[in-house]
Amino acid sequence: MSGQVTDIPDPDLDTLQQRPPAITGVPNVPVEIVGTPRFLQAPNRGWSITTLLLTTTPQHVVGDEPNRSVLTLCADADWLVATHRNTAAKRWPANVPLVLTHNQEVFASTATGSPNLTVIAEYHAD
Repeated sequence: MSGQVTDIPDPDLDTLQQRPPAITGVPNVPVEIVGTPRFLQAPNRGWSITTLLLTTTPQHVVGDEPNRSVLTLCADADWLVATHRNTAAKRWPANVPLVLTHNQEVFASTATGSPNLTVIAEYHAD
């Protein structure tokens, strides 16, 4: 029949994932580093800033973001920080920036009162 599409009877993984086949036969090239290697960090591409009003209930501040390079958190009163809603939170003092260089989730709350939490996220350059 004209225009009918049939499936491949037994496709390989590369065909299913629509990836080009792996390059084979390329020899390994030995590399020797002479002296101290120089690494330059690219500047961050962008940033965002927001303020949250904390309560005694843990709030989801940021999610797991692969492109986030730096997260800075600072509150105007003592507050609690955790990496999961159900884990034990750790006390962080007022007006002391908490600088995180991971991209995990962050949760925040307070033991008493309702402090403001400033959230500054910086994102990697491409």
